[in-house]
Amino acid sequence: MSLADQSSDNARIDPAFDVVGCFLGRARQFADRPWLHQPIDGRTRTISWGEAAHEVCCIASALRAMAFPAGSRICISGRNTAHWILADIAIMLAGYVPVGLFPGQSLDNTRFILAHTDAAAIFIGPSEDLATTLAAVPASMHTISLPYPTVPQMEQSWDQLVTQHSPLLIENRPPPLVGEVAMLLYTSGTSGRPKGVMLTHGNIAYTARMALAHVFKPNGKQRLLSYLPLAHAQERLTCEALSLLVGAEIHFLEKLESLSRTLVEVAPTFFTGGPQVYERMRGAILDRVPPARLQRWLRVPLVGRGVAYALRRRLGLHRAALCVVGGAKAADDLINWFAELGVGVRQGYGSTENCGYVACNLAGSERVGTVGRALPGAELRIAVDGELQCRHSGTMYGYFGDPDGTAQALTADGYFRTGDIGILDADGFLSIRGRLGDKLITPDGASLFPGDVESAVTSHMIAQMCLLSSERLKPTLVITLKPQAQSQSRLEVESNLTDVIAHANAKLEVSARVDRILIAKALWMPAEGLVTPTMKIRRREIARVYGPLAQQAASRDRKIVWEDECAELDNCAIAGCGVSHPVRAHECHDSEE
Repeated sequence: MSLADQSSDNARIDPAFDVVGCFLGRARQFADRPWLHQPIDGRTRTISWGEAAHEVCCIASALRAMAFPAGSRICISGRNTAHWILADIAIMLAGYVPVGLFPGQSLDNTRFILAHTDAAAIFIGPSEDLATTLAAVPASMHTISLPYPTVPQMEQSWDQLVTQHSPLLIENRPPPLVGEVAMLLYTSGTSGRPKGVMLTHGNIAYTARMALAHVFKPNGKQRLLSYLPLAHAQERLTCEALSLLVGAEIHFLEKLESLSRTLVEVAPTFFTGGPQVYERMRGAILDRVPPARLQRWLRVPLVGRGVAYALRRRLGLHRAALCVVGGAKAADDLINWFAELGVGVRQGYGSTENCGYVACNLAGSERVGTVGRALPGAELRIAVDGELQCRHSGTMYGYFGDPDGTAQALTADGYFRTGDIGILDADGFLSIRGRLGDKLITPDGASLFPGDVESAVTSHMIAQMCLLSSERLKPTLVITLKPQAQSQSRLEVESNLTDVIAHANAKLEVSARVDRILIAKALWMPAEGLVTPTMKIRRREIARVYGPLAQQAASRDRKIVWEDECAELDNCAIAGCGVSHPVRAHECHDSEE
């Protein structure tokens, strides 16, 4: 049975929140108005709404001509580009289901998703791991190259299809059915295989309506910067869908390294990022202005306002009506630091399965240290085991091809089991302690959640961290260093981290206090399997790789130990791993994540 036939609700969605219909309507109304700004080899190509509609309708016509069964899945690979979004819309307009592939994910996971979806075709876009993507594509699959210089000619090219096919006739197009699956979003897989989340047009329309009314509240001309993976729910909904619904212009990056510069040039009206992005922003300022001096300036009323505005401009956030941080908890002092500059960074919480719409610290209703109150329409509850559960009309249809997984994820009354330990205080503010399966045991038999310890550790030097602990290992924090810290002497780094841990331990219970720090050689990257494509840490993998090294660190008489001091290291013999570690600590780095 095709996805198109799986609807249990034959009502049609509100046309005002039909993202494809909104796109076509804006193209008719604002044909000459610029929409997408795509840098290519240092020059920017601007695509108007009218140009975009012509190309989308031609590609939709070409896809229809390929005569795939209704509801067939079509994949899109590559980094964020204008044509990634155009392909996404064209697939939906043609009556098929788009599936985004994360840049940087493993060859095995890419193969799994292509096979699991039984994908009929794939759009190939530019990415640093293009060779990995191409190696995963079976010879029988239709391939279409997006029009970028670094993408080789595939079986067919975007420009050829636009030239060869007349635009799909779209007069009197009815809105889609509420229960019709709009897209598959594969989770990045912090543990186990990625799961294909089925979001319906009704899910997206509901979330869009509620988010526009209660979160974004757009006013005037909107400008967005797309840099988080479009394969992820957050970027797909808060950038692409938001743009279609309110007519916002979208700017793209050619290289992620240009984020800071492009952010200043674009000055978006809405910005979202993970804690690391905001940490880098703060670090860029504090590298130029010592913290104590900045604090003195900000405390002088007239001078402080001028300094704060100048720094907002330097960061590119002076036009941002809303800044959201998600994906992980941001340190309280980071939120407070931006607040002193007049930037309200709102900590939010969501999941792909709930369209990213669960809780957020909205203006006038916020509490630093929490992820905010439940957003309007979202029902939250805490199960007996402490698990946070949530439901609303944006909650997923289920996991594609996985009825057992769907049954485990959704309760009988429609709540999604998040797998996170949640705490709701008397005022309704939600705090997340960590994952259900992340609970650690200390040698004295106490239990702790890594997030409780990690959130207490604040340092401009630390890029990534993961707490390890067991019956035989006192709490040990494995960290990676930011580039500026890597350039310092080891003595300087150790002195700084000693103070950091002393400060953190003063806030923690005795059993949770950090006993050792193990400093890893380099940043953890997706290709090594230690973090997801969205840079979330894979605790199980890090424990497997660094557990034996942490045991060695525990035997030292020093509290801060470097990875290369622990053991004679050798490169893993497993193809594609690329991680240096003792072979016995990593005997079988297979495809399980």
